[in-house]
Amino acid sequence: MGFRLPKIEQLLLGQNHFRGSIPESLFNASSIQFLDLPSNQFQGSIPLLRNMNRLIHLNLGLNNLSSTTEQNFHFFESLSNCTQLQDLILNSNQLSGELPHSLSNLSTVLIRFCIDNNLFTGSFPIGIEKFQNLMTMSIERNFLTGPLPHSIGALHNLQLLSLHINNFFGEIPDVFGNLTKLFELTMGANQFSGKIPTTIGQCQRLSKLDLAWNSLVGTIPMEIFRLPILNYLYLARNYLNGSLPIELGSMTKLEFMDISDNRFSGNLPETIQGCISMRFLNLSRNNLTVFIPNSVGKLIALESLDLSLNNLSGPIPDNLEKISALQKLNLSFNDLEGQVPRNGVFINLEWDSFQGNSKLCGNDKDAAQRLKVPECSTRRKSSRHLSLKIIIVLVSSIVFTSAMFLIWVLIFLKKKKMHRGISSHSI
Repeated sequence: MGFRLPKIEQLLLGQNHFRGSIPESLFNASSIQFLDLPSNQFQGSIPLLRNMNRLIHLNLGLNNLSSTTEQNFHFFESLSNCTQLQDLILNSNQLSGELPHSLSNLSTVLIRFCIDNNLFTGSFPIGIEKFQNLMTMSIERNFLTGPLPHSIGALHNLQLLSLHINNFFGEIPDVFGNLTKLFELTMGANQFSGKIPTTIGQCQRLSKLDLAWNSLVGTIPMEIFRLPILNYLYLARNYLNGSLPIELGSMTKLEFMDISDNRFSGNLPETIQGCISMRFLNLSRNNLTVFIPNSVGKLIALESLDLSLNNLSGPIPDNLEKISALQKLNLSFNDLEGQVPRNGVFINLEWDSFQGNSKLCGNDKDAAQRLKVPECSTRRKSSRHLSLKIIIVLVSSIVFTSAMFLIWVLIFLKKKKMHRGISSHSI
């Protein structure tokens, strides 16, 4: 094909049903600049691209291509001739083996490097700091391992860094002060340890932060809560501790927050009502205490709320039933008490949303049976009211009796004094 169309500059064949191997003759089309073959069923190895010196865009993603460590070496080596290459997209294939050192010989004008959803092994790409124009680095869902190099701090133009679901370990380098253009940082489901870098707070354009399913410790840096446009915060399944600060309420763009399965303690701040965009909130499996603030009921966009497996006490705020968007609610395994609200999301909730709260009760027999809690007995209420009346009567009687006795004593003393005066006058 390359011999028959030597002057072709663009070949866009994505989202078809092509199958089999990619013809090697295709890569003899030395004038081609845009080669786009994603979302097909191509298989086998990737032919070498030695003659495509003018190539700018290469997208072979979403196919069934495969490779070995040796084939990777030859393929990336052949790309070193493509000095104008800006986009290298190989995502969602069956490419395996280690990434070769020759990867550092790729074009220095590279903008997008996407090898996610493959089977690559080995360490973080060596020499990546050479790509000063890189905006997107997507290497998630592979089997890459080792520490994250400090050299990523040299990628000043980076906007998206996606490393999640690999086997990276060690501390996360505190170099994000140099990555101020970053808007998406996903590093979840690895084996990172240590603290969350405070310099992430300098990424003022950051809208998505995923550090979940690691072994991070310490508190969430205050700088994170000051990110102005953050709308996705996923820190679940770590060993983070401390309390949630009042600054949480300043995160007006935050829509998704999951910090479940950590060691957070203290109360949920009243200022949370400031998170007006919140749609999904999961604080389960922590050590949160005190009560659920009424301000939670002011999160009018909230669709899902999970506060299960904490140490929360007190009543369930009635205004939760006024959140019309709320569809999922889990308050199980706390120390909540009182009547379960009857309207809104509570109409369709079952017992498992409230189990493990022995002091809760249902407003009637049907609700009690559905929620598997005792019925809020009117007899108990009447008994309490009666006891209160009896106490009031007894206290009133004692006060009245004491007052009458005091008056009697005063009258008696006054009469006695008068009697003494009369006796003295007679003498």
